[in-house]
Amino acid sequence: MFQKIYSADTPMKVGIFLCSSSASNAEALIRYALSVPKDKRLWEPSLLLTDRPTSRCEELGDDFEIPTLIRDVKADYEATKGKDFSQRRDIDMPYATRLAEEGITVCAMAGWEWWTSDALTGPFYLVNMHPGDVTEKDEDGKPALMGLHHIPISKAILRELVYIHSSTMILNEGKDTGPGLIISDPLRLNLRGHTYEELKVDKELRHEIAGENQGYLKHCGDLVIFGPTLDNIANGNFEINPEKTKVAYKGIPTEGVFFGDM
Repeated sequence: MFQKIYSADTPMKVGIFLCSSSASNAEALIRYALSVPKDKRLWEPSLLLTDRPTSRCEELGDDFEIPTLIRDVKADYEATKGKDFSQRRDIDMPYATRLAEEGITVCAMAGWEWWTSDALTGPFYLVNMHPGDVTEKDEDGKPALMGLHHIPISKAILRELVYIHSSTMILNEGKDTGPGLIISDPLRLNLRGHTYEELKVDKELRHEIAGENQGYLKHCGDLVIFGPTLDNIANGNFEINPEKTKVAYKGIPTEGVFFGDM
């Protein structure tokens, strides 16, 4: 049984997580939202959260007058005797508490240090940006392009894919797992004149080229679909099952909607 991810008749409050020193996705989301007249906005960037104090969280909060929650995950892990993922839930709880206090149920994961826990994936809808097509499956029917940073694109090269995509998805286990929402238009892989066979053998070169293509994809994919994903959640177009394993778009079950087909 599906239910709308957001169904209230007021603008959706969104928490934006970020961790990098550039915070380009987060800033682009904020500017996207604020470019719409206030009385016509579907959603509002209502809280900025980071687990890395060196990020631009405080700067963006000041610039756009958005409240912030800034913590240091590395200090938190040190306090819990090392980088032990079993402690992540305790580390995530202050963020979960603040989101609940602000009445926020939907968050945009524009950056986060390591994984999240069920303290966040359980009560909240975490919209993640992923540099791969979540509908691409391996021989066992599982998502074939999972991984952090440029790894999905490296895997695309290994699979000899001609085009790459960004995808938005709902995180359901704190890793890159969960149902797809919107998939960007195709971007042709730039192999810099190398063959797939060369890149399969030369791992270092493959990762280098994958990283370059991730930069191209960010502008043609991430920055194009992140805002519209939140629009389509806020206006009730996306529904989800209680287990957060399946979604529907305008009442039709889907593994992800291609942006050009919307």
